[in-house]
Amino acid sequence: HVRPYFKDMYVDKITLRHCQDFVNKAFAAAPVGFTQIISIVKNTLDYALRLGMIESNPMLYVIKPKKQTTISDKHGNYYNKDELKKFLAAAKDTDLKKYTLFRLLAYSGIRAGECLALAWHDLDYKNNTIAINKTYAKTNNGIKIQTPKTKASIRKVSLDVETIQVLKEWQLNQRKQLLKVGINAMNKQQLIFSNNKNSFIANETVRLAIHQIAKKAGVYPITTHGFRHTHATLLFASGMDIKQVQARLGHSNVQTTLNIYTHAIQDKQDKIGDEFAKYINF
Repeated sequence: HVRPYFKDMYVDKITLRHCQDFVNKAFAAAPVGFTQIISIVKNTLDYALRLGMIESNPMLYVIKPKKQTTISDKHGNYYNKDELKKFLAAAKDTDLKKYTLFRLLAYSGIRAGECLALAWHDLDYKNNTIAINKTYAKTNNGIKIQTPKTKASIRKVSLDVETIQVLKEWQLNQRKQLLKVGINAMNKQQLIFSNNKNSFIANETVRLAIHQIAKKAGVYPITTHGFRHTHATLLFASGMDIKQVQARLGHSNVQTTLNIYTHAIQDKQDKIGDEFAKYINF
């Protein structure tokens, strides 16, 4: 996006008009990722400013286009039970790796960064649990695997039998795929989800897959973090209490859980009267 537009322009010849035109075009071409695109230009001009090559950074004065309100914005960044079923059915019909990835996100509530950092040795088939002890982070120097930001984030998450079976199926499939290109996937550090070069999958790749599958399923696309919201919302709907949800999501403070999932908790509160009466009259 950047090089085709600016080509070989000198930094001191780049005007506010150029920058505004570039921002408008970047937004039209990539409304989801345009912030990262324009930050490349801003950072470059910031560097030129520090070097004394320009007197001011015109990117500081551009007007950023506003994203139009979508169905997803109105509804909330999560799926209800029926929408999730449609999405996962479309994912299953698309690709086993994608289906496994999104099923794990939706059925565990782990963060996308935690999911993309997982290796097979984190999975305990005997106890049907997955150990969360690291997370994927994108830095200026590339991908970095680091420990979670809080102690509460280090946890073991129980998985249902069907999700475990899906993971087993994907593990065998992955080994066959990698063996074809001369990679032995039998080592302990093998990532559960890797790209074609057997390295970390980029967040952008996951987001693109969500949009493609959502379109196929006939549902709106949520974000990768939306699957965590989906899991939490459905946990409350299934009858889990706030402390159980807090522990499963790895929140260090119960107030975080309360603040984020007020909509789900309120829905349960609204039904307490009827549920209590049914229990007494049973």
